[in-house]
Amino acid sequence: MKRLILVLAILLFLPVLASPQSTGQITPEQAQTELDKRKLDKFLKAKSFKCNFENGYFASWENGKLKSKATSDTVSLIFDSVDHKKQTARMSGNQGAVDIFVNTTFGGINLIEITGAGSFITTTIYMPSAKDNIEDQFFAVHSRHIAPFLDLPMSSQYYGQCKIWDINR
Repeated sequence: MKRLILVLAILLFLPVLASPQSTGQITPEQAQTELDKRKLDKFLKAKSFKCNFENGYFASWENGKLKSKATSDTVSLIFDSVDHKKQTARMSGNQGAVDIFVNTTFGGINLIEITGAGSFITTTIYMPSAKDNIEDQFFAVHSRHIAPFLDLPMSSQYYGQCKIWDINR
């Protein structure tokens, strides 16, 4: 009877004694959480991003009707000097470089240019997700809302990815 009690006690407590926590190991879930924390930390500390957008749509109004179409245009942008506290950054593209506004939320980093004509150009780089396994790549959307003085408004939106970019390479 004593042996039976001893065997039962061992069988009941052996899983506890051999658990990953008791042996200093971590579970796969804990490892993923640590990876996610490191990815988020790296994302929020990044000072520069290089973004490429290949899939997009263009919309305009002609004769009172909306016309929209897929576009084969590509957009490549570099955002540098990202400062979340000062809410500032620089955006460089094929039209030159400009100072922009940064708004960091729980969903991502919003980079906003207000042109001299008052049009808005925005890019959102989404926070890394536990569901995506792409190292140093972040989903992004780039939108242009153009309201020219003497013409009809037009807009475009592109979808792509950004990566942390070391401009000192």
